[in-house]
Amino acid sequence: LSVQRPGLLGIGGFSPDESAVYVHVRARDWEYCAIGRVDVQSGQYVEVKNLGKAQAWDLAVSPDGKFLAYDLIPYSGRIDYDIQIIKSDGNGESPLVSGPSNDMLLGWMPDNRGIVFSSTRSGEMAIWSLAVVQGKADGLPVHIQNIKGYVGTSGFTRNGTFYFVEEQWGNDVYFAPIDFDSGKRLSEPEPVEPRFPGRSSNSFWSPDGKSLAYIFMTSERTDPLCQYLLKIRSMETGKTKDILLGFEPR
Repeated sequence: LSVQRPGLLGIGGFSPDESAVYVHVRARDWEYCAIGRVDVQSGQYVEVKNLGKAQAWDLAVSPDGKFLAYDLIPYSGRIDYDIQIIKSDGNGESPLVSGPSNDMLLGWMPDNRGIVFSSTRSGEMAIWSLAVVQGKADGLPVHIQNIKGYVGTSGFTRNGTFYFVEEQWGNDVYFAPIDFDSGKRLSEPEPVEPRFPGRSSNSFWSPDGKSLAYIFMTSERTDPLCQYLLKIRSMETGKTKDILLGFEPR
């Protein structure tokens, strides 16, 4: 996976059949941004939507695989995000959440009925939901709860419970079994790359929970020879499939 201007990369999630991972890429010179699809078996990258100089940040695949939602800053000098939606083939782009507030995508609800996002529309940062029907907003956003500062999403459980974390510096991906009835961790968290601390980031679970996608740095970020791999880890066997990327993960 490479383009003419290497830059930043983020993972948006698996397709429902787990044959592909959707990503968004951004050139270092801020002159190019796109949404793409990486075939898990071949590693082939296909551009789904060229966003030009607009800057996408978070991307999420709808549970039915028909739509992609993403937040972006239009190339107009504004600094607040809006949320857009397109079909998964890149057609039919339209605004989903817009206005003078800062609206940032957190993810799709697991029942496919809408999205969850953070926003300053109430005057302070809060989590909101919005029903989505056939790629269009259905009604007005619904306030869920206020939060302090910006958050990152850890995703939904199958029963609809949403987990999020406060943003902080430093990257490492860990996993641990959890008893969701009691909310207690069953064992200590384990790093996906125990031999290489600080080199894994931007993880996403497959829909069936059997695979974990994440980005791995082959050396320190400051190393000019550092390369970035999209890793797909089987949680049943512990084996990983490595796909070489030409972008730096965001």
